[in-house]
Amino acid sequence: MTEVLEVYDLDGKLIGKEERGKFYAEIKEEFASKGKISKQVKSIRLLLMNSDGRVYLQKRSKLKSENPGLYDKTIGGHVSKGHTFEIAVIKECAEELGFPATVLTPPNLMKQ
Repeated sequence: MTEVLEVYDLDGKLIGKEERGKFYAEIKEEFASKGKISKQVKSIRLLLMNSDGRVYLQKRSKLKSENPGLYDKTIGGHVSKGHTFEIAVIKECAEELGFPATVLTPPNLMKQ
């Protein structure tokens, strides 16, 4: 299944939606020709830490096209079209770690 991402300008204004592969092909081409990019997508990055303060990292597969075999954040992924950051975190934890997660919102940030 093709992943569709919401695309934003660099000021955070929604400018459309695009298939993930097409978006990255365009961004790489734009950066190669102009040395900068003009659009972005939402993504999440998560570092897990144990009770001793040690951070869990993952070693990327040598088969990955980007940064193969290098250490990386614990969890990372895109926010698919129509999803929230919280849903993306839950989805990526399930996909990459194989266990469920929940996102807790601090009381001062909860809507009344």
